[in-house]
Amino acid sequence: MEDVLLELKCTQGASRTAGRTFSLSVGLIRQLLGYLLLDHDDDLCARSVGVYAARFELLWTMPADELIAAVSGRAGDLPTWCEACGMLWNAA
Repeated sequence: MEDVLLELKCTQGASRTAGRTFSLSVGLIRQLLGYLLLDHDDDLCARSVGVYAARFELLWTMPADELIAAVSGRAGDLPTWCEACGMLWNAA
């Protein structure tokens, strides 16, 4: 798992009648995507993102290119998206 950008969550999760549950929120997905795109110099060398929910012993991972396609509705590789983000960041 050396190329996975992993977010560790220790929250209690949402309360349900059958107990507590953990779900991936839109905000968390955006947070992970932001981490990936702001690494425009590729210092992290991440090619996948993941969330480990410690209280639930749950690990979720997804390749970065698939996440970008799912969120944007457009295909594209991570380096291209990071480069575009870096250009915008440096222009500001």
